[in-house]
Amino acid sequence: MDARAMQRRRGNVPRVAGAAGRPSSLADHPVLALQRTAGNRAVVAVLSRSAAPVVQRKAAGTAKARALARLATEFGITVVREGTIADQARRVNGVPRFLSADEAEKQLAAGGWTAWSPFEKSPDWTAMVDGLARFSATLGGLPSVTEIIFLKQDYDHSSGRLVPRPDVGASFSAGSLLVFQKGTGGRFVAAARRTPDAPSDTTRENVGYEMTHELAHGVVEKAMETDPSVVTRYGAAVGWFGGRLYDIGRNDVQEALAAKRTPPESAALTAKNWEKADVVEQPMAEYMITSPSEDLPEAIAAYVNRPDVLKARSPRRFGFIEQHIAGWRKAMSGRR
Repeated sequence: MDARAMQRRRGNVPRVAGAAGRPSSLADHPVLALQRTAGNRAVVAVLSRSAAPVVQRKAAGTAKARALARLATEFGITVVREGTIADQARRVNGVPRFLSADEAEKQLAAGGWTAWSPFEKSPDWTAMVDGLARFSATLGGLPSVTEIIFLKQDYDHSSGRLVPRPDVGASFSAGSLLVFQKGTGGRFVAAARRTPDAPSDTTRENVGYEMTHELAHGVVEKAMETDPSVVTRYGAAVGWFGGRLYDIGRNDVQEALAAKRTPPESAALTAKNWEKADVVEQPMAEYMITSPSEDLPEAIAAYVNRPDVLKARSPRRFGFIEQHIAGWRKAMSGRR
């Protein structure tokens, strides 16, 4: 029997008190008398029938309520809500110029737009706040986040017609951190350095990882205010040349880049070979081969969430962040 439950049950046993309110004699205690005549098992059975049931108390509030409280107290973020169709229409207002918010809203409605946000008890609430906390602890603060808005999906609007972008998990701009349903499904990133005799090893990260990637864009934007070349220098340091990513861990790539010539085609990293074991400077995820402006935020997200894996797979990326993070922390420390 559980010791705490036994203690509760013992509390229901009548006590024989003397003049001072204490048991007059242990020998006279009815439980001891029963134990002498019937044995321990009988005592347990009697107490089990007479004891009040044990009630399991739930933690106060839902996962959502606890997350909202943490967001407000730890980060000063008090606007956290489900987005409306008008919110989404304003997001694409004037991009391109002839697509107004009214026209965008009409297109959204015609396409069956629906609202979305995580349910009250969803573990995504805890994952989101934990992600922000890890980011803040690593970078010394957050970019200025004024609101978190939930939307079912993002849309591409480059053609003047809104086209769903179900592949986008989150977005951050002008203080608005947008979280899309795709983001709560997590993303796959490398879990370890791949060696020639090992299979691919990836893990599905939660929405907190997705959010740290978006917040890393805010760090890069802040860094560029004082160092406009930071993305360009990062790209050169990790193997970007002519809009393509090459395996900077290879000597022939280093020699080519030093001479400002295109590295060998065999060293180019693509969606088909980025996770191969023979890659020396191994990206954390396929998303890193998109562009330097996405590679750096993804590296920062890995540094926040899985620094040991980043260091093992991509030592040059890890080293670049280590060299610059003091300045980034200083920039973030004055922000909420």
